[in-house]
Amino acid sequence: MISIASTPIQVAPHARSVGSHLLHRPQQTVRAIVGVGWFRGLGVAIAVLILLRAVAAAMLPLVPEEAYYWMYGQFPSLSYFDHPPMVAWVIQADTILFGDSEFGVRFGNQALMIAASAMMFAYARQWHGKRVAVTSALAIQLLPAYFAAGFVATMDAALLFFWLLALWGVGLAFKQGRASGWYIAGAACGAAMLSKYTGVFILGGAGLAMLLHRPWRQRWMLSPHPYLAALLAVAVFSPVIV
Repeated sequence: MISIASTPIQVAPHARSVGSHLLHRPQQTVRAIVGVGWFRGLGVAIAVLILLRAVAAAMLPLVPEEAYYWMYGQFPSLSYFDHPPMVAWVIQADTILFGDSEFGVRFGNQALMIAASAMMFAYARQWHGKRVAVTSALAIQLLPAYFAAGFVATMDAALLFFWLLALWGVGLAFKQGRASGWYIAGAACGAAMLSKYTGVFILGGAGLAMLLHRPWRQRWMLSPHPYLAALLAVAVFSPVIV
C-alpha cells in the first residue's frame, strides 16, 4: 500500500498568484482562453451556415407558397390582393438573373438574410457593443425561425432586413442625435410595409419611445424630422395605395 505523507504541499508564489487571478477575475480568464479567435470562429460559423442554406436552396423543391409567389413575379404589378409586392419583386429580379429554378427563386432571400445579419450586427453594436453584436448576427443565421425565413422564399426575409435597417436609423436619431436617422428609418419602414403590412408598427414604436422617454421627447417632439420620416414611409408604401 502506498501512503501519502501529511506534509503540506508547497505552492510556488507565482502559481498562487495565477490561481488567485483565475478565481477572482473569471471574465478576464474566459476572454484570455477564447482570445481573438472567438470572433473569427463566429464568422466562420456564420459563413458555413450561409453555405449550407445556399446548397439546400438549390437542391430542395419549392414549397407551394414559393411557387405561388413565383407566379406573382410572372405578372408584375404595383401590389397584389394577398400580399404587398416586395416578395414578387425580389423573386422576379432573382429569376431574371438565375432563371426559373429553385435557386433562382430563393437567391434574393439568401442575400437579404446575409444583409439582415449585417444590420443586426450594426444595430446591436450601436446599443450593446461588439461582442453582443457578433453573437446577435450569428443568431440570425442559427435560430430555426430565422433560418427558415432565409431558406423559403417568402416576404419575411425582406421584412426582417428592412425592420432592422429602420431600427438602426431610429438608433442614429435617439442615441446619436442625428436627424438623418429618421429618414433612414422612414424609407426602411416604407420598404418593410411593402414586404409585410406589419412593418407599420416600426414608426409607431419609435413614436411611442419618443413620447415616453423625456430626453428624446424634448429633442424630437417639436422637430419636423420624425413627421417628415412618416410621410417618407407613406411615399415608399404608395405602390400599394395606388
